[in-house]
Amino acid sequence: MQSRWSDAVEANEAILDDFPDDLETYNRLGKALTEAGRIRDAKAAFGRSLELSPNNPIARKNLDRLQQLDDSEPVDIIHGCAAGDMFIEEIGKTTVTALVNLAEPKVLLKEPPGRQVQLQSKGGVLKAIGFGGAALGQIEPRLTVRLVRLMKGGNRYEAAVRSVGEEAIMLIVREVYKHPSQSGAMSFPPKVVPARGMILSGSQASSDTADDDTLKDWSNDDTEPGYDDAFAPVIHRIVGNNPGDDDASGND
Repeated sequence: MQSRWSDAVEANEAILDDFPDDLETYNRLGKALTEAGRIRDAKAAFGRSLELSPNNPIARKNLDRLQQLDDSEPVDIIHGCAAGDMFIEEIGKTTVTALVNLAEPKVLLKEPPGRQVQLQSKGGVLKAIGFGGAALGQIEPRLTVRLVRLMKGGNRYEAAVRSVGEEAIMLIVREVYKHPSQSGAMSFPPKVVPARGMILSGSQASSDTADDDTLKDWSNDDTEPGYDDAFAPVIHRIVGNNPGDDDASGND
């Protein structure tokens, strides 16, 4: 959380001295090495994870991503991730949007979920600026028009990577300051869900929605299993009072 990746590398290497075949430690080490810009070493760590567990999805996902990056290319990682509350979606103050006119995959894949990016307005275009000042893509036109107008009015916004793939990247954008002159303007009005049977036009449907099922969600960028289960809703079984019910009789 503090982006102390060098310390994380040392800590996990120390654990491996005592537990040389610990799968989760290799996954954590691979993550820390990636963030420290040591791509070749990160590949080796995730490769060792796959030797220990050939079907491990975390190691496979991260190694596939790293294969897109050049080992010999110097990687100057920009440290720091967005604050946790950046990802709490709030009606009217946050939105999730897919970028258009994307950079090439090796540029996108250097931006892990959770990393903060800059919004840069120029010539009526709103670009998302990430790793090393590289342009990741542009905010889609309809949202750009609204954001540029509000930014000129004094509003301020922050953005962070929500999910990323080789051919797609999604940002979460949050209003962090509303200028008094914009007090009557909601940054991101709720989208109207059409009544049953109504069909949106192609332009409406494509500009307001994005399918990110194939993308890597920022909340799934963990290095150990189990986190998703911890936040999954628990559905309790309602036990009936009929004498014939197994649960009612005290038997599981």
